[in-house]
Amino acid sequence: MAREVEKAPPWFADDFETTTDFDGPPEPWPVSEDEAALHADLKPGDSRLVVVFGEPTRTVTIRRGDDGELTAASRTGRVRVWSWAIAPLGEDRIYHGTTIAEFVERAASLGGVHWFHNLRFDVAFLDSYLQDREPYGLNMFAGDWRSRSVPVGCFGALISDTGAHYARYVHMRDGRRFEVRDSLKKFPATSIAKLGEIFDSPVAKGTIDYEAERPAGYVPTAAEWEYLDGDVTILRVALQAAQDAGALGLTIGGDALTEYRRTMAEGRFRTVFPLLDRQLDDFIRRAYRGGWTYINPLHQGQLLEGPGEVYDVNSMYPAVMRQSSYPVGLPVWLAPGQLELHGYPHRIIGAMFDAKLKPGRLPMIQIKNDARYNPVEYQREVRAVEWFGTEIDWALLHDQYDVVIHEWLSGLAFRGKEGLFNRYIDKWMEVKANAKGGARTQAKYQLNNLWGRFAINPLRASRLPGIKRDGTPIYTVTDQQYDEPCYTAVGVWTTSYGRDRVIRAAQSFGDDFLAADTDSVHKLGIGAGSLEVHESRLGAWKRESTFDQATYLRAKAYAERIDGKVEAHVAGLPRELLGGIRVEDLEIGAKFHGKLIPKRVPGGIILESTDFIIGERDAYGHSSR
Repeated sequence: MAREVEKAPPWFADDFETTTDFDGPPEPWPVSEDEAALHADLKPGDSRLVVVFGEPTRTVTIRRGDDGELTAASRTGRVRVWSWAIAPLGEDRIYHGTTIAEFVERAASLGGVHWFHNLRFDVAFLDSYLQDREPYGLNMFAGDWRSRSVPVGCFGALISDTGAHYARYVHMRDGRRFEVRDSLKKFPATSIAKLGEIFDSPVAKGTIDYEAERPAGYVPTAAEWEYLDGDVTILRVALQAAQDAGALGLTIGGDALTEYRRTMAEGRFRTVFPLLDRQLDDFIRRAYRGGWTYINPLHQGQLLEGPGEVYDVNSMYPAVMRQSSYPVGLPVWLAPGQLELHGYPHRIIGAMFDAKLKPGRLPMIQIKNDARYNPVEYQREVRAVEWFGTEIDWALLHDQYDVVIHEWLSGLAFRGKEGLFNRYIDKWMEVKANAKGGARTQAKYQLNNLWGRFAINPLRASRLPGIKRDGTPIYTVTDQQYDEPCYTAVGVWTTSYGRDRVIRAAQSFGDDFLAADTDSVHKLGIGAGSLEVHESRLGAWKRESTFDQATYLRAKAYAERIDGKVEAHVAGLPRELLGGIRVEDLEIGAKFHGKLIPKRVPGGIILESTDFIIGERDAYGHSSR
């Protein structure tokens, strides 16, 4: 008898609306001189909420009255869900409710997979409710179980050690089950509003008064239900497009790898990309680096008058995968000083050396795990450092630096093969070229997320949900475990090819080069020089924009005026807070108010409004000088 194929579980697009303050009554709070100085920037009519942790945790709302006086009130209690919606895929209906208890009951009755956009926020309320004691919750136990292995009356959690929330697997005491996932892992770095635009949703992202008082028992208005329905409708449209494309996994990276493996004969994947032991994978990973992001110090921090241009590589990582040879098979160890092996064109070589940047050249050396060097800055000169790179990295190193080798270290050599990714890249490039809206965006996701899945780190810890006595959700890091790697060399060579392409392009502009960010180059003047320029050809450079004024503070912190409108980008600062900025306003010490920081509190999460000040270094350690 043929085995019955298990039916895929239904999908749902879900959302919570939550209170933005504790539900206890407000109490007067004295404003100290230090607090008054801290909030001196508040204008008449403005307010600011801060969280004060202690026994009990409380919120303090500081307001400046029309008379200029600061007053403050504090609250204790909990935050909670005041409305929710569940939108089944393939249907028009939307389920509603006003408490998290009602949500869990409905989700358990429906079963299936429930997607939240930015699960890290919403799931804090779910984790608090599932674990908390009665009458606040269900008193369930959390563990690292997966899907069908979760015991009755428990729930499993999939959370990375860095706090990325992927899934929850809930098994109710009566046997019902449901799963919760993060749609932001399917549509990375894309807001609900943006999803509505690119997937041609019939409704657009709306707005409500997020900070309005909504006490227990509050009945949402028709406008508030319409807002919530709009959010889940947009997400439902996007998830339907992913489902139609066969992207059924937990993440877009996993979807891409699953799709790629389908292009190969059964069993061939591990013939081409064999499972390597930990010693080999650890060695290969020493040559794994990210994209090249750099500001030319000749122009750093200056107010530049244009014209200038920005060039982007058309689908850079898919291009190098389509156009380049890649390592395959089991690698062979190379003895120290053995730099080549016949029939093995791809190599990772290690050495201890001194290096000094050649005049007029751009730096590309980063040194990790050495207290002498900032690990995120590109060094102009290094002494007695150990460094590992591919044959592409070594060729670029010698072009950029004068190098004195002290000692050759071990190496690995790989056989090479071209065309490994052609069928996959060609399929999705054709979709991207001919489709519009959601289908085109889905193609871009598939193209850009395959290579990274090959290099996922097999040594990783996770986090497990817990709860404090006051109902605050907590997440404890577990011990590291080693899972099997995919084939890290694909990620190593993809980024190596990409860095080489961008650094050489930047170098070709000489002193006119301004900045680079992974797959783009910003330059003074008009003209592409030696770059191959084409609007859409895979791997060619596209002129993205022309600006007449710009400033570049450091990596991922710059502003350009394009067609009279300032486009500004500062890593860690939401784009909406940069609205209305002038190019000259972007400087060290510039202060922006309104960045929302999530704080875990009894019942879930509160978003605390904070100031963002552009300092000498960013969160990654990049210097502004």
